[in-house]
Amino acid sequence: MIVELTAVRLVAPFFGSSMEVWATIIALVMTALALGYFFGGQLSKKLRKADSVIYLLIASAGLLIGFSYLFVEPIVSFTSLSLHLAKFSLSLKTFFVVLSLFFLPVFLLGSIYPLIIASFKERKSGQAAGLIFAISTTGSILGTLLPSFVLIPLIGTKLTFFLTGIGLEIIAFIGLPKLQKLIPALILILLLLNLPHSPQVLSSNEEIIYQTESLYQQIKVIKNNNYFYLSLGPGSFVSSSYSPDSFLTGQVFDYFNLLPLLRDSHDLNVLIIGLGAGTMSRQYQHFFSEKYALHIDGVEIDPEVIKVGKKYFELEQPSLTIYAMDGRAFLNQTEKKYDIIIIDVYARQTYIPFHLATQEFIQKAKEHLQEKGILAFNVATTSLESFRYRVISQTTKSVFKFTYSLNVDETNTLVIASNSPLKSLGEINRKEIPADLFPLISQTGQMGLIESSDPNFILRDDTAPEKL
Repeated sequence: MIVELTAVRLVAPFFGSSMEVWATIIALVMTALALGYFFGGQLSKKLRKADSVIYLLIASAGLLIGFSYLFVEPIVSFTSLSLHLAKFSLSLKTFFVVLSLFFLPVFLLGSIYPLIIASFKERKSGQAAGLIFAISTTGSILGTLLPSFVLIPLIGTKLTFFLTGIGLEIIAFIGLPKLQKLIPALILILLLLNLPHSPQVLSSNEEIIYQTESLYQQIKVIKNNNYFYLSLGPGSFVSSSYSPDSFLTGQVFDYFNLLPLLRDSHDLNVLIIGLGAGTMSRQYQHFFSEKYALHIDGVEIDPEVIKVGKKYFELEQPSLTIYAMDGRAFLNQTEKKYDIIIIDVYARQTYIPFHLATQEFIQKAKEHLQEKGILAFNVATTSLESFRYRVISQTTKSVFKFTYSLNVDETNTLVIASNSPLKSLGEINRKEIPADLFPLISQTGQMGLIESSDPNFILRDDTAPEKL
């Protein structure tokens, strides 16, 4: 179970963790176990004494598992760049990577069960099998809980595989006779000489000042001069940005500060789904806390990101209440209504989880808006013809009377919706605009009403692709 669960985490930065990826990994692990059981059964008929063989198989599996992290990126690169494999579907690429890394060690571990059962000659086969499967199932429970709640959050994926390999070598060392102990001992030395580590310095001006791995993703805090950036996942995209000397970032976050100017109200209750380390909540506190009775609910699924935000990004603000949970789950349990709901959710900064973009979700969000409330999506896209933009804009349009598109830069477009018509950027009273925000209006394009409809691009819970 440790191999199965952690394998998903290991390939997720490259292929995601969709149902397609999970199904491929589970099927491969089960296939490897089935073949291992068969092989072990056949082997047990030929061996009079299987004790040493069992421990040698464990040592071999430990070697392969302990070093597996070293070969992930080379194999993924080969899969992505090979002329024959680059055009494969996601499931086939995942199949190839997991087959290369984990099929053999799982096969070896599976083969030891029949050998262990055969070694219990003093017991009846049923009693032996029952004992072995009870022990193995207990091990599977621990193998599920340990990586999920202890190992991966504390030490990360690579070290989890590394320690699993070391654990198997220790078991083999204890079980093997004197001379054969040299085999796991040498493997242990090799593993320890290749202890996983991560490079810290990015360039002359950039350095990783904090790095960890949560249950959900890789987390890095990068410092460049007096700016701090939060990076989630394997890429270099910025999830949150902070400087103690500035509130504007020069990035897409800034443009969400135009939303309160599109409506008239004395109160400002805001919900941010995808709070991250709090760039937008800090901006709202600065620009709007004096003009409005401001309250912000920030929903962030990853507790580790919240910790990082508090330590490095000035996340805690007087107007902000933080909820560590899934955004849709939060909407399902709250009765609050908001003037603005912002959705800026990207799993590992690569895709939008489908359940936060379907018609059912947007309808639920609409039910939590005030009469003239605004819903705003951050759509990372380089083209209005992209699938991501079309499904989010059309699905949003299917729920709201007025849906707008606001292109803010080369890689981001805001989809803004309301049941009441919104002001155009040109209609905003200049006296209402905080001085620092005024240049944003001249820098961005016009907010255009989306008039065309295409029911083929409406997402629903039961049919939406798992990631967008």
